[in-house]
Amino acid sequence: MELNFLDIFYRMMETFKNEFKGIIGYILALSFVSSLTMIFSGATDTATIITVGLTEAIVGSLITVLFLNFFLAKLRGVEFSSRKAFWDYPTFVFYNLGFGILCLLGFVALIIPGLLVLYFFLFSPIVSILFDTENSSDNTEEEGILHKTKRFAAVDYSVYTIVFVISMAWEGVSLFLSRVVDILGNQQFVILPVSFITATFTLLILALIVTFLESASQKLQNDHQ
Repeated sequence: MELNFLDIFYRMMETFKNEFKGIIGYILALSFVSSLTMIFSGATDTATIITVGLTEAIVGSLITVLFLNFFLAKLRGVEFSSRKAFWDYPTFVFYNLGFGILCLLGFVALIIPGLLVLYFFLFSPIVSILFDTENSSDNTEEEGILHKTKRFAAVDYSVYTIVFVISMAWEGVSLFLSRVVDILGNQQFVILPVSFITATFTLLILALIVTFLESASQKLQNDHQ
């Protein structure tokens, strides 16, 4: 059975809607972190800049890891383990940093290698914590996270590309919204709704990515049975 983007999107939206009571907590937490970042975006002293930056990076990443594990558990109808999510946190940070370095090296060398790294391995931090122990080939013991991420993309490049483009487009939109807040002078009546909207759509995009990866993982396992 081939992957279908509309089926993946529908499955994601249904899970998001049905589990919204649990998801709203992640939205509010991420919205709070985003609000702090926007409020102090105009800070000039080094201490404030460092504190806000570390808070966004550390707390934001933790919320992301918790949500990723929560959403996958709900997709599969299994119990969510917060303990596993906390154990996944260092791995997620490590692969995020590694992916960032790979992209930087790719763009320093030439633009095309950087774009290829971005295209094939953008979701590798998510694969590293959610699908690291699952079979995607006949020889899983020697298969690294980057190779596995590329195999997930290869399951259906057309669907993968749609998910990738949506993810990158949202990055652009979120940057634009942050710029709008700066232009309007970091007013609370602007920051609060913008941060809530940003957090909601960020989690929707993450949910879409997880749903695609889970569908690709299931297809790979079915193909090798």
